[in-house]
This record gives sequence, C-alpha cells and structure tokens, in this order.
Amino acid sequence: MSLRVNLDKPYGQRMFEAHRYDAYKELENISVELGEQQDSYEVLADRLSKCCADIDKIEERAKLEKENGQADVSSCFHKRCELLKLLINAVSIILRLTPVMKSRAELMTGALSSQVGRLTLQAHTDRSDLAARHMDNECFMLNLSWNSLSGEQSSKIQRSQQVLAENWHKLNMPVEGCDCLQCTKRLHLEQN
Repeated sequence: MSLRVNLDKPYGQRMFEAHRYDAYKELENISVELGEQQDSYEVLADRLSKCCADIDKIEERAKLEKENGQADVSSCFHKRCELLKLLINAVSIILRLTPVMKSRAELMTGALSSQVGRLTLQAHTDRSDLAARHMDNECFMLNLSWNSLSGEQSSKIQRSQQVLAENWHKLNMPVEGCDCLQCTKRLHLEQN
C-alpha cells in the first residue's frame, strides 16, 4: 500500500497527504539507514529530531482543513501527534547516547513511521484514505515491548526508555472520549 499523494483529492488534503508521506518516508529511511549504518548515529539522531517538525506540519495542515470544513479530524489527532513527537525525541536521545541500542532504535523508527502513516483527515470513514487504513491495521498488529531494555545505562537513557515504555502503547490504544474509527475499533476489541 502506497502512502503517495492522491491527485484526485482537493488541494488541502493533498498537502496533508504530502506532509504525511514525507514524515513517513523520512522515518522509514532512517530506520533502513540504521540497519545499514550508512550515516553516523549523531547524523541519524539529528534527522530523527527534525521529524518532529514534519509532525508539526501535519498537525497544522489538519487544523487548517478542519477550520475550512474540509476535514473530519478526530479528537485524538492532536494527542497522537504529541505522543509521536515525544517518542521520536526519546528514540533520538537513546540513539545519540548509546549506539549499542541501534537495533532497538531501528525497530522503533520503523514502527513510528507506520504510526505517522495512520494519521488521517477522515476520522469517521476509511473509504477515502486507504493508506491510513492500511497503516492503522499494520500498527494494530505491532506489539512492541520497551520494558525489556536492560544493562548499565545513564539516567538520561533510562528516562528515555521509560518514556518509550509508558507511551508506546498509548499510540495503539483508544483515546478516551474519541469516537473515530481507529479508537472505536480498538475499544471494541478491548471489550471482547
């Protein structure tokens, strides 16, 4: 499933999809490069930190589209974006301070790209944003445990690991009070 921009959609939605694709692709590229060790870890950590600005662009576009009545943005959208930025920064800190954990950073960066890919302007229908639906299904199957990280590490790394452990599951959980399709699906499955 491609996250490429659908040219049949209105301009604002195309811009949203373009920003989403750019952020998704950059996180995917960083994940691959971590595996191949093409750049220094410091360079990759810097690029990872800059992905937060891409999330800001996605949020701003969603806000504009909602204000213009062109989007059905979910009530969980902002919270998910904030969690993404928090987790991206935590992975960046871990990568900067301990390249020994690069395989964990590689896995997490790839998983975060899928989380970015599931952001959508259509909170209550999944017919027009097939890429987000595909990424949502992919994220739903991801079950990463960041509690298992161990070893002698600085307090800053331990805090970053704690942020990962405490917040990763929140990205895949329903947000209280949100009735978007993604939250409703997760809530329904939790109850069964």
